[in-house]
Amino acid sequence: MYNHDLRPLVRVPSLSPTWERLCSRCEFNIRPSLELQVTFDYVFVSTAPVYFAFYYPFSYADCQRLLNNIERALPGIGAVTGLTADSVIAASAGSPAASATAKAPGGSILPAAPGATAPPAAPSPPGGGSSSGGGGSADGIYYHRELMCYTPDGRRLELLTITSRAGILAEREPVIDGLFPDVEVVPRVHRFRGKPGVFVSARVHPGETSASYMVHGLIAFLLQVGGGRGAGHCLRIAPTHSRRCLPACSPATPTRARSAPPLSSRSSPCSTPTASRAATSGWTSSA
Repeated sequence: MYNHDLRPLVRVPSLSPTWERLCSRCEFNIRPSLELQVTFDYVFVSTAPVYFAFYYPFSYADCQRLLNNIERALPGIGAVTGLTADSVIAASAGSPAASATAKAPGGSILPAAPGATAPPAAPSPPGGGSSSGGGGSADGIYYHRELMCYTPDGRRLELLTITSRAGILAEREPVIDGLFPDVEVVPRVHRFRGKPGVFVSARVHPGETSASYMVHGLIAFLLQVGGGRGAGHCLRIAPTHSRRCLPACSPATPTRARSAPPLSSRSSPCSTPTASRAATSGWTSSA
C-alpha cells in the first residue's frame, strides 16, 4: 500500500476536528525481524498533542454509537427485533394478541458517521405489522442485537442478525455455554424455517479500521429503505437468507494500541475458557 502512496493520518485536536493525510510521501522498509518500519516527515506547529494513525480511526465508542443509532431508527422502517417479534408470530397464527400492532412509516436507517449527533429516539415502539402466511410477512425486516460475551476489559462483543420475517418460528436459538451472559434480559435470536446463514465479521485484525466502515455501510445498506416499496434492501437481495454479523471481533485490542490481538487472546476474545470452546463449536448451529 505504501508503494501506492498510502500516507499516515495526522490530527491536532486543538487545531483541527478532522484527520488529514500527511503532505509528503512516506518511506518504509521491512526489518529482519519482519517488522514494518514507516518513516515520514512532520513539522510540529505548536506544543499541543499530535496524534498519528495508520488509517481513519474507528473506535469501540464509534461502533457502539452507530449500533445504538440503528436501534433508535428501527421503528421508522417498521422493523421488529427479537424482543418484539413474538407479536408477529402470534398475528401469523391468527391470534388477537398482535392486533394492535401497526407498522411505522417508511424511512432511512443510514447510521450517522462517527462523531455525528445521534438522532432522537423514535416516539413509538417497533411495529410488527399484520402478517399473512406462516412465519410472518416477508416484506418486514427482522433485526436482533445480542451480547455474545464481554472481553477481558469489559467491552461488548456483539452479534447482529438481519433478515426478513419470512419463516420466523416461535423457537429460539439455543444458549451456548459460556456465551450470551444477558440472555435473561435479551433472549436469543428466533429460529427461521429453511434459511441458511451468511456470516460477516470485521476487525479480525483490529488495526484494519477500514473494515469497520465497510461492515457498518453494509448494515446500513441492508436496512435502508429503497425502491419506494417500504422495505429494506436485504429483502430484495436475498430474503431467504439470514445474515449474522460481528461488527468488531476484537474490540479491546485497538484501545491497547495493537494492530493484532496478543497471543494469549487469539483463540477467542471472550473472557472465559468455556466461552472460547463454545465459540469454536457453536458457530455452525447459530450461523
